[in-house]
Amino acid sequence: MLGHTERRGKEKIKMFLCLSDEPVQYLQRRQQENVQRQSRGEPPLPEEDISKLFKPPQAPPRMDTLLIAGQINNYCQNVKEFTSQNLGKLFMAEALQGHN
Repeated sequence: MLGHTERRGKEKIKMFLCLSDEPVQYLQRRQQENVQRQSRGEPPLPEEDISKLFKPPQAPPRMDTLLIAGQINNYCQNVKEFTSQNLGKLFMAEALQGHN
């Protein structure tokens, strides 16, 4: 399970870095190019919609997390049933031993 958590963390970090670095670098290059064009007397490049150029990566699938949560819930229910039955038996045995 630790491997699964680490993998999810790395995917989120990668997604964050993709979202933060590439558009910023693109805008910086674009701005430098516009400064150079203006110094040569040329018109600046037209503004482009960055959201069309840099699409965010798809979110990781959540099915694995949902399945693991279901398994944990099932295990907890089994433990709860097992312990409640056995604790009842234990208390009954203690009560009977106390009367003897």
